[in-house]
Amino acid sequence: MLAFLRHLDDPAQQAAVLHRRLHFLTQPASFFWDGDRPLRAADFDDPFRQGLFTIATATTRTELRWLRETLASLEQPRP
Repeated sequence: MLAFLRHLDDPAQQAAVLHRRLHFLTQPASFFWDGDRPLRAADFDDPFRQGLFTIATATTRTELRWLRETLASLEQPRP
């Protein structure tokens, strides 16, 4: 998705797409579930599943930070 956003000339349209991504990333999610309860890294003794969660969490936090910074930049009034 990000590779194609530069083809949108309108910062408002770019921001709209990024807002949808931000909304998606801030919804409850997990790789594994116990019925309707999302499982967390601490729920597993398996270091590989814990690693999966650790890496995914770090990636998501980084993307959220980037999204918020980019949205702030896109939504600044233009002279």
